[in-house]
Amino acid sequence: MLFDREFFIAHENKAKRAIGVVFEYEGDKVYPATADRYCPFMGNDCKCAIYDERPELCRNFGVIEHLSCPYIDKEGNPRTQEETDRIHTDQIINDDSLNFLIALAIPDEFKGIETSEIEKIRKGTLSGDPFYVMAAAAIFEGVLDIKKNGGQKSINVTKEKYERVLKMKEEIDSED
Repeated sequence: MLFDREFFIAHENKAKRAIGVVFEYEGDKVYPATADRYCPFMGNDCKCAIYDERPELCRNFGVIEHLSCPYIDKEGNPRTQEETDRIHTDQIINDDSLNFLIALAIPDEFKGIETSEIEKIRKGTLSGDPFYVMAAAAIFEGVLDIKKNGGQKSINVTKEKYERVLKMKEEIDSED
């Protein structure tokens, strides 16, 4: 999920999972990406390390119908791996902010891939197609414009690229 930058910085020392990359998003939001895509504050026991201070979105998980926690059901019981995988797939399809970040992270040029194919992967990612989201992660992993910032890594994109991807997203949304 996206966190306010200040909130994340204030709590990152409580992370229970290794954070590989922190994607920076315009508007002071960050997405701390873990290898398993789980929340960095969720321990192996599925308990939240910042439960008492958790963001509003987390407070609404399980309360608002379309916000199902992928790890714990409404009764507080851990979900099976199959249930968790299904909810993650649903969230990939419906998580516009994450897909937007991934689309921004895709480089404009990549060895051996034509520009038209890169744009096709970007559009598929923006539309939430799980195939393209996974393809982007597989193809471009490790080649993003990632900079070390202390112990974390972050990604920054140019204003032109941000505006181009935003326009692409608006076109996709208007087609629906």
